[in-house]
Amino acid sequence: MKKIFFLTIYFLFLIGCQPALPEKYTIGVVALHIPANMKIVEGNGTDSRVSYWINRHNDTFYVEYGAPNIIDNLFNPPPVVYDMKNIELPKRILGRIPAPDEALFSKTPKEDMEQNVFDQNYYRYDTINGIVAKIIQPKVIGKGMTGIYIYELKDKHALSIYAMDLDYKSNDEALGVFRTIKYK
Repeated sequence: MKKIFFLTIYFLFLIGCQPALPEKYTIGVVALHIPANMKIVEGNGTDSRVSYWINRHNDTFYVEYGAPNIIDNLFNPPPVVYDMKNIELPKRILGRIPAPDEALFSKTPKEDMEQNVFDQNYYRYDTINGIVAKIIQPKVIGKGMTGIYIYELKDKHALSIYAMDLDYKSNDEALGVFRTIKYK
């Protein structure tokens, strides 16, 4: 009798530990699979479709679908880097050395700007199920953007999905969701 009891408890435990199966989510001409436990909040876009996805870690994904000139292309311009020789100039003007989010200084500013040394994110193109997409990932997990941007779908609309400062697990989960995008 004890054996049956423990086997029942074990199987209930296994069933409870199974990850939630992904749900199909459609937006415009594409569909993708998102975790079943993700909360979806539809927004009020004036000239685009906007929604917010909130995962079990309380990370918010921003989703935009509409004309390419309206949808955020997820590009943040790189910071301007100044020569270390000029560090005293802003100090004289501001009365202090600027904070890193105000100005960056380097001994090799031209090289650092060309190599995007101070950017928070990596940008690359990939083809997912025949759809060309720009994938954005943080250089340091937990600090930066994880996202996907598709400039032109077959209906001439654009799509962007992104979240900020995700941990390893949420970052991997997001990349997995992006890989499921395909035309309906």
